[in-house]
Amino acid sequence: RGNSSSPVEFMLHLVAEDPATNSHMPVLFSSDSQLFYPHFSYSRHVAYLGFPVQTFQIHATTTQQASDIGFTIGRLPAGAHVSTVQGGSSRKGYACFNGTGTCQESPATRCNGTSTPGCTCDAPNTAAACTGPGDTTTCTKGGTCRGCWEVGMCPTGEARLDFSWTPVAGQEGNHAVCFDAVSLRPAHLCASPSAVGCSPMVSGMRCVLFDVRRDPPPHIWTSFASDLDPYAHTMRAYLGRPLAFTVYANDTNCQDMPVITMGAMPPGAVLEEQVENTTMVAATERSMTGIVTTTSRECHVSSRRYVWTIPLSYGGYMGQHCFFATDACGHDHDCSGGLDTVQVCLDFHVAKCKYAVNLEQSIVEVAGLFGTDWIQVWNLNDAKSPDYLLFANQVLDIGHMYTVTAGDSLSNIARRFGTTERSLAHLNYELGELHTSNITLGQDICLIANSCFGEVQSVWDSNPKGDQALDRWYEGVQSAYDALRKAKAEHQTALRAPMAGGGGGPAVDVGRRLLG
Repeated sequence: RGNSSSPVEFMLHLVAEDPATNSHMPVLFSSDSQLFYPHFSYSRHVAYLGFPVQTFQIHATTTQQASDIGFTIGRLPAGAHVSTVQGGSSRKGYACFNGTGTCQESPATRCNGTSTPGCTCDAPNTAAACTGPGDTTTCTKGGTCRGCWEVGMCPTGEARLDFSWTPVAGQEGNHAVCFDAVSLRPAHLCASPSAVGCSPMVSGMRCVLFDVRRDPPPHIWTSFASDLDPYAHTMRAYLGRPLAFTVYANDTNCQDMPVITMGAMPPGAVLEEQVENTTMVAATERSMTGIVTTTSRECHVSSRRYVWTIPLSYGGYMGQHCFFATDACGHDHDCSGGLDTVQVCLDFHVAKCKYAVNLEQSIVEVAGLFGTDWIQVWNLNDAKSPDYLLFANQVLDIGHMYTVTAGDSLSNIARRFGTTERSLAHLNYELGELHTSNITLGQDICLIANSCFGEVQSVWDSNPKGDQALDRWYEGVQSAYDALRKAKAEHQTALRAPMAGGGGGPAVDVGRRLLG
């Protein structure tokens, strides 16, 4: 059917009608029962350009005595190889036959292999090797030397053949490789050419179908989404906590082994050595006759661990980083499979003004990393007591977020909040690592304010005063000491005369409540 003008190859197989002949026809088979047509499966019959097909072995046997066995093979695809035939030559010797045995008490008396009273039967040496029809001494107890093929005592022969093939460019598509087994008894053992086994006997032809496909590109994926923030699932990375995840790659072509690489890496990042593992991958294929088969292949899975120890100056970093998987182009010299590269790109976002605590770190240590004191850090976080132990991966606020307004500059922001431009650059990636002092309206900036050196007045005050930071600091210290002395005196008075009753105006919170 159809309008194709392509030539079609076919083979004719003539089967003898003689039942005696048919009973000795050689048999062609494989240890894999699903190798031959109409079976078709991914693990056995799907191949890729540049990669070898699954090597297989076919077998042939016959019940015909003293017959040699071989194979005939249809046209092979270019580059396909078959091994020399292994085995195939059957034993064609002589053996003792038709002995009856004699009585030990009377050697001239035959006993037909059965002992009776007065006759202990000495069995014949049937099947013992002899030299030919003229050998009258080897075969005892009435036996004669006969050809093993004449009396059905020859061991049956078996032949084996290995097939291998690496498809190359230009061989994409369907291919059939067909075999049959042939047995023949040597002419010198044939009384006439018409005797059974003295003309070639051929098995039924069996074919193996291959679907040769272009080598597909690899697949690449990562554990980024699940490993980025497994504690709060914020999809952000944090200063203090290494950003670590695994990049994986595999290929539909299970013989391929993709290589994982990465583009530009930020400072402190490491892509660890590639690790190779295997896993069973199931695939379903439909044959040309509609048979659906699901099989599994052992496939390579490549992986590399990415670990980024984030610099403390990378708060607020946002960048895209790409990982690549490149497969092999095949096992042939012409690189028939072709090189394929795929990529996966990930958006890194490091939270600003946040720090993830490491094991056994204290508030004092965390504060020191950012040039501030523990009171500032404690005050920014919901901690009932500064003496509470921090737990690993606990996220602390390390500063305030300030939104840039009209007329702001780094210098006036630093002056207003009692900090420095250098501190602002360290806390904000876009200011420090990118070496810029440009800020935009609405931009969020992380800062650590210092009440001792910040401006006293609001920007909305109508009568601004000059910078009196040092005077204010000295006055603040004096005021603090006065407050401590007053509090101590009040405490002692309270111990001597317990308070009786309440009163006064409404309470005002002027500090934080300590637990304990």
